[in-house]
Amino acid sequence: MSWQTAIAVDSYRVNSEDRAAVLSTPFGFLLIVADGVGGRSGGAAAADFILRETKALGMRLDCAPSSRELAQFLFTTDNEMSGTNEGGETTAMVIAIADLYISGAANRGLVSVVDR
Repeated sequence: MSWQTAIAVDSYRVNSEDRAAVLSTPFGFLLIVADGVGGRSGGAAAADFILRETKALGMRLDCAPSSRELAQFLFTTDNEMSGTNEGGETTAMVIAIADLYISGAANRGLVSVVDR
């Protein structure tokens, strides 16, 4: 199946603290949206951290992760980030798309459409 993607990130601030990406993986795609908290220091760094860790996750996977696995990933990543001086706060969502399968999680809960 052929896919086309486009990403537009815009902000009323001079420098947006939001990030988005579509990653091609062996199982399909990972979609990431990270809304860095603006008006405080570190929102962009936190969104960048989530993006970087999600890219690394995509390189390690050979099959689509479940919603629970993605939720655990976000929980673990949040704990790792809080142990560094690297970031502030971000709201993030990761969606896995494979043939006949969509799952996802946000750092506020599961958002699965179809789950194993």
